[in-house]
Amino acid sequence: MSDLAIIFMILLVMALVTINSLAGIPTKQSNADSADIFGFYLIPNGLIIELYADGNSVSGRISNTDNYSERKDVNHPDKSLRDQPLLGKRIVSGLTFSSKTKEWTGGQMYAPDKGITVDLKILSVHTDHLMAEGSKFLFSKKLRWEKTAPPEKE
Repeated sequence: MSDLAIIFMILLVMALVTINSLAGIPTKQSNADSADIFGFYLIPNGLIIELYADGNSVSGRISNTDNYSERKDVNHPDKSLRDQPLLGKRIVSGLTFSSKTKEWTGGQMYAPDKGITVDLKILSVHTDHLMAEGSKFLFSKKLRWEKTAPPEKE
């Protein structure tokens, strides 16, 4: 192989590696079909969570506990962690967008009101809400999360 062919192959491999590594990074407008999942949501148990980009996936943390009966993680399965505050706790992790199914899949969500972790996928994202589905073993439940303004800082 000539020196020119080797240089061309190296450049081609570098370009492909760069393109491949950038493909999974979520951004505000990473795919028109994925819509804008990022932001603050009021979930049915009264917590406000913020969904944000976290490496190659989407995570969510508790942003406000004002409408929730507990401020500590009193139902955590590990008794030594039950005194931890809920505010700021990451309870959603691992969501990635599938252009094939048009859903956010592969996630997990910790439910502090029950002290359990469930599999999570986001079925659809709309301007004012999203539809989430949590499942554990053979059971699943669909929930509507209402988009809301960021909570005021104390």
